[in-house]
Amino acid sequence: MEAINYAIQAKQRGVNLRVLNASYGSGQYAQSEVDAIRAARDNGILFVAAAGNAGANNDTVASYPANYDLANIVSVAATDNRDGLASFSNYGASSVDLGAPGVNIASTLPTYPVSANGYSASTPTATSAAPRWQRRTSPAPRRSSSPRRRWAR
Repeated sequence: MEAINYAIQAKQRGVNLRVLNASYGSGQYAQSEVDAIRAARDNGILFVAAAGNAGANNDTVASYPANYDLANIVSVAATDNRDGLASFSNYGASSVDLGAPGVNIASTLPTYPVSANGYSASTPTATSAAPRWQRRTSPAPRRSSSPRRRWAR
């Protein structure tokens, strides 16, 4: 929550901050996290959250923060090199908004192997495109009733 609150304060000081990347997840609901993400929403900040790496259906088993029911959250699944759902990625027809590349993604960080897999790869990719979404839609679309692709198995 400290990082989210720090970002909100930066935005309030005039930093052009429009989106946060949340490449983490947990099965534990936290009201303080909901409150922080809601405050980000109230300050015009989109929150791009990883769907998870457990191969689970987020429609039935929640993964937070992706599963919080807030309009500024975009939940991201990991896709493979054929744009299919990665074998390890969480999914959900009504709880996951989109997929982004998350298998064998080249990394320049010395702490990662030559390539990375999972939401640590897919969520930042989606986050990088988020400012374009915000120019086209305000507020961000949430759980479209007719998505181009349904993220379900």
